[in-house]
Amino acid sequence: MNIIQLENVNKSFKIPHEKRNTLAENFIGILSNKKIIYEELKTLQNINLEVKKGEFLGIIGNNGSGKSTLLKIVAGVLKPDSGKVFVNGKISPFLELGVGFNGELTAKENIYLYGIILGLSRREIDTKIPEIIKFAELEKFIDAKVKNFSSGMYVRLAFATAIQVDSPILLLDEVLAVGDQNFQEKCYEVFKKFKKEGKTVLFVSHDSVSVEKWCDRCILLDSGKIKKEGNCREVLEYYRFGNSKEQLKEIKEPNIEKNNKIKDFNIIEFKVLDEFGNPKNIFNNDEKITFEFKIKPANETEELNLGVQIHTEKGIELLGFENDMLNTKINLKKGENKIKYIVNKLEIFSGNVFITYALYKNKENDFQCYDFSLNENSLIIKSKNNFRGIVSPKVTLLINFR
Repeated sequence: MNIIQLENVNKSFKIPHEKRNTLAENFIGILSNKKIIYEELKTLQNINLEVKKGEFLGIIGNNGSGKSTLLKIVAGVLKPDSGKVFVNGKISPFLELGVGFNGELTAKENIYLYGIILGLSRREIDTKIPEIIKFAELEKFIDAKVKNFSSGMYVRLAFATAIQVDSPILLLDEVLAVGDQNFQEKCYEVFKKFKKEGKTVLFVSHDSVSVEKWCDRCILLDSGKIKKEGNCREVLEYYRFGNSKEQLKEIKEPNIEKNNKIKDFNIIEFKVLDEFGNPKNIFNNDEKITFEFKIKPANETEELNLGVQIHTEKGIELLGFENDMLNTKINLKKGENKIKYIVNKLEIFSGNVFITYALYKNKENDFQCYDFSLNENSLIIKSKNNFRGIVSPKVTLLINFR
């Protein structure tokens, strides 16, 4: 049963190439008989989409591809230029968390204000305030003005209030984009609850790890069109690499193919650990990261190489290393072996990174692959600064120095 259905939906916006804000500017324009030139931006083009009841649908794509516009049309915030939109059920749109907050009001007062905007009654809000404040971890700030909140506190308060609305359809637009690790883990618990309750969720995110983990199906938007849809992993792989086999080869060790793997020789376990030895997939970029391998060969094997590459979704290499670079050879005994690479700091941008690793022998132009994993593991890296680019260096500023 389809709870949401879009048929041939189109949406465009007009972008003016001349600004006329004042009455004088408009009057001069009329006298000069000069018309404002507009450019048409086609945000959605011929969108056909069916969403089943209880489905968790991921929506991915580059900035400007039409993701947020699609959610706003489903929510009824925007009307399509043409096409039909059918929605069978009440919607809770998490489109712009905190819209309606008043900075001069306290956290408690804003809960009432935002809750009423979302359709809750005052009586419902009265009963939910303790739960909202506890979820947002703002017990000490309930009577503080919101204008003094950090961005993280602001979003926690908005999200904690928004999830109190009991609707069968939820539209989530980058709700995890702001917030610390603890808050994101709380969001994940909410996602579990949504799935358990059989809610229908449309989830827009640049976080491919979360998309693959939570979504049943995925669509890729590109320039307002659905470029690909289906299995999340397949759609994410297409988004990262497109149809180009050559792009995919760039992040592979040469000649690594599954049919070349040596039988009875496996990397039986791969873990990413924090400095205390705990499994983890969200790191600050100044934290120590350990890559731990358990390898089980059928026989003793000498002079192997274990290579690791960390790269972006688009295949751009951020870091690559292997034991040869450390002037060390890997000799494995029969049975279980344990190997660790420890990276003291991964000083790169905030975002998702992907891990490719390979165990191989490359001696006298004789390449032999023993085992590998291409793009099957990922991490979220969080940077403490707001620099642009793909590296996150320490920068010192000196003023009036001698």
